[in-house]
Amino acid sequence: EQSLRDQDLTPDRDASGLAQVITLSKSFMSSTAKAKTAKLIRTLLNYFNSIPNSQQTQIDVLTNNIEWSKREKHIFLNSLEIRLISLLDDKMILTKVHLLESRVYRGIGNLSKSKAAITSARTAANSIYCPPHLQAALDLQSGVLHAEDKDYATAYSYFYETFKNMSSQDDPAALNALEYMLLCKVMLNMLRKIESMRAIALAHQNRNLSAFEKALQDYKHEIDCVAKQVGREPQDVEAKCILNCLCEK
Repeated sequence: EQSLRDQDLTPDRDASGLAQVITLSKSFMSSTAKAKTAKLIRTLLNYFNSIPNSQQTQIDVLTNNIEWSKREKHIFLNSLEIRLISLLDDKMILTKVHLLESRVYRGIGNLSKSKAAITSARTAANSIYCPPHLQAALDLQSGVLHAEDKDYATAYSYFYETFKNMSSQDDPAALNALEYMLLCKVMLNMLRKIESMRAIALAHQNRNLSAFEKALQDYKHEIDCVAKQVGREPQDVEAKCILNCLCEK
């Protein structure tokens, strides 16, 4: 920072000069601790934020530093790549990167950063057309994080959106979303709904119409709730289930 002040390259000054300082600093940074190097790189790059019309210079500097980080095996490579994607304004890639970032942070147990990353992913996705499979992945990750917070009602709503989205695409992964939905019902002590689904599933599996009709009588309220959730009449849901019981797929 002192070097920048000495050379009059602080914000509102010279973007190309700042880029040169960053380039010349690499030999020094190669000999310092990686954590200190990461902090120094971030500090230098942040100076660009206040320099007008410096976007292309930032892109060039980031591209150069990403290659350097790969050679030096620096741990802050990921943050440089995310910063470059942000500058390139490719919202689709940015959404996918933040989604992956959220999954990684959850995997290592850092839930606060995982939540921040999924929020960034959803923000980027809101400004573009988000393909159904990507929207389903965002909803699934959001549901998982709400479940981690024991907010099972909200988690269920995300898993339901995931299931609906994947089912419309004939995606086999829809079954995973359904399993998450059932787990949320278990955690919410809504066991009767689980029992009703199990009874219908067994009737379907055994092609047993009488067992299905018994399930309809025993769990009529639950059938009505399912019909309401999917936006259909109860008799439509019943007719579909009867057809599944009678016909081999």
